[in-house]
Amino acid sequence: MLAEGSLDSLLWEMIRPFYIHPLSVSQGELRVLMELFPDLPGNLPVKADALKTYEPWNEEKIALFFKKYPSLLPFSPLLSFNLAHATSIGTTGFVLHKSGNSGASSQYMHFSLNPWEKISFQARADLSDAVARWQRRCLSANPTQWCEIKVGNFDGYSDQGILFGYFLSGMSNSTQLQENWLYGNAAAWNGIAISLHPKKISSSSRVIFHYGKNETIYGVDAAFNIAKAIRYQLGISHLYIPSTADHYYYCHNGLQLKWKHFSTEMHTALDFENPDRIPVVLKSSITYDVNRFQIKCISLPSGYDAPRSKLLHHVIADQGDTLLNHNLVVSLQTAHRFHDFITFAQEFTMQFVALRAAYLRTSLTAKGALAGTDYRCTYTWTAPSLPEELTKETIDLAIASRLNSHFHVKEAFHLSYHNQNRYSYRFSLNPEFTLRQSAAGPVIKLHKRKEYHMYGGIVHHVELFEKTRTEMSFEYPFMRKTTGEKASVRVKMWFLL
Repeated sequence: MLAEGSLDSLLWEMIRPFYIHPLSVSQGELRVLMELFPDLPGNLPVKADALKTYEPWNEEKIALFFKKYPSLLPFSPLLSFNLAHATSIGTTGFVLHKSGNSGASSQYMHFSLNPWEKISFQARADLSDAVARWQRRCLSANPTQWCEIKVGNFDGYSDQGILFGYFLSGMSNSTQLQENWLYGNAAAWNGIAISLHPKKISSSSRVIFHYGKNETIYGVDAAFNIAKAIRYQLGISHLYIPSTADHYYYCHNGLQLKWKHFSTEMHTALDFENPDRIPVVLKSSITYDVNRFQIKCISLPSGYDAPRSKLLHHVIADQGDTLLNHNLVVSLQTAHRFHDFITFAQEFTMQFVALRAAYLRTSLTAKGALAGTDYRCTYTWTAPSLPEELTKETIDLAIASRLNSHFHVKEAFHLSYHNQNRYSYRFSLNPEFTLRQSAAGPVIKLHKRKEYHMYGGIVHHVELFEKTRTEMSFEYPFMRKTTGEKASVRVKMWFLL
């Protein structure tokens, strides 16, 4: 995604650890992905009841999962399906990674505990020689059926990123245990959230308190049905920036209509200091099975000032820190499955600045399964957002073939081309042999950007015991141009409690 130009540098820093230590789908960590990418469908399974359908996780269940949620396919490198937790009180995992480029080693720990029906705790930690830091941690309690309390990193606010969501990392390398627990190291909501959702009436409310080193936020919102298919949201919030001693007072509104396979929603916000500059987000979609059509429009007026707005910082990434002109972003997504062996998906995004086209990105994807082979091919074309930038074209191809019950092959290819004969590519090949509770196979990778790099190694998956899973990988650079580049080693271990 970064190679396609669809990620900014801050978002890349937030998801980079997940390439080494992926998000656990079986532990409900898709909520983290939904927070980072709010355009994902809101019906992704994060609760234990919704995940029970796919337990125990295996290749057939994973294929069924992606068939039902095709929008998650581009994020598959960030996801893992280790050890379901329906009949356990929790899981814990450890990851050891030693990079061949920098020589640095890093360790990660992840655990999810549910000792009682109404209390659960999930956490990720980053361990190094100098400091042990919490990345994300959340203690959840359900004292009643209509009340939920979360302490730590909680789900995002209901403003759709218009006002909030742009947070810097909570801390640097503090070795103080108190700071480590209070802030964590995730650029995410951090504090306390209390949600009330009585089942007898179709309404819900929420109170949040976000406490970060760079900002403090108080907020309250409520949602209720004004008709059978129409739902209204209203929220009031306060933002304080300690570095500038500035106070911001906001109000946001949302209106949602759902009728059969059609849904549309509109969100706006009001800054009480600048009531004439009102941003608008409009989204409409038609979904039937895996066929989907969605259009989204974002309108940000000139002079709109919301220092923690995720949408604002994403839109003005190439325009400096201030929105000098009116910005309009229009995106279109479609997906249509003709048969199991072919599904087409298309994305189109265009940004206008002062009513003039400033950015264009379009992609076309074909994916499916045929004769024991799963494939996915994506072509992306990006027009320059600045005069000095170059038009970019990328092609991504991924193939997974199962020859029989014991042998399958995975291949991946990426090509990036600029309009001045500048190009780069990546290729990887991973044949894998499976025998009982073990799977192993060689890995070959070839990279070319400014120089050629070739790596070879091995990946080994094994279940030592019924409730233990281990993954080990080793890579060595055969054609190394970087001085001092050595082998890379990664070890993962999961335990079901």
